[in-house]
Amino acid sequence: MYLHHRILNQGLLNPALDPEQLGREFRQQGYLQITDALRPEVADILYECLREKVPWSIAYRDHEQAKTIRRDVFEQLPATEQDDFWQRISETATDDYQFVYDTYMMISAYLNKKNPELPINRVVEEVNKPPWMDFWKTITGDHEVIKTYVQATRYIAGYYLKTHNDFQAGQDRRFAIVINLSKNWETHWGGLFQALDDQGEVKLTLTPKYNSINMFQIPALHCVSPVADYVQAERLALVCWLRADHNKL
Repeated sequence: MYLHHRILNQGLLNPALDPEQLGREFRQQGYLQITDALRPEVADILYECLREKVPWSIAYRDHEQAKTIRRDVFEQLPATEQDDFWQRISETATDDYQFVYDTYMMISAYLNKKNPELPINRVVEEVNKPPWMDFWKTITGDHEVIKTYVQATRYIAGYYLKTHNDFQAGQDRRFAIVINLSKNWETHWGGLFQALDDQGEVKLTLTPKYNSINMFQIPALHCVSPVADYVQAERLALVCWLRADHNKL
């Protein structure tokens, strides 16, 4: 654990990245995919943490509310109750906004001192320090952002995120940053980030390449395509929002 802390305390981002150049690309394209984004040893630590150590919860939408249920609790439910749960999710998704993926709410866990041994607790600190914040301020040109909110996510077979724009009432989200931590992800598996135009047409598709960062301005219509039922791999990521509000969470 001490070794992990020492490595993460040295910074997350690849020092070879040029934020000035990336900023020019972002202004031209309106989005970024940065390859080799983290220092390799950092990416490996985070990958192993998400794959082996994080206590996941299932995130979903139920009657206009975002909810979670701990995966270990869900797996103890009778099979009939599990089947009913998935049926309700599917029925909602037919005609309304829906999502289902595994989540670990890193900020609330950090503030409540849950699972302090997890390396991603150090990430909560690092993404709110000047080196990280200054890097993104240079790219975006937005010097009003004051913090980074971050959560861990996992998509497995059948998971998806329908079209939305990342707006959240009460939060001044300016930019989204997705740190992809899935090794050897195949495009035909699904789980692809898709940016949409105002008519809902796909204008950009990005595969979640290992140790890459996808970045875009909020609000922006986008979705994560469904992960195919036959997939046995895990789509792992840290999802961050650069925010300008002073709310605690």
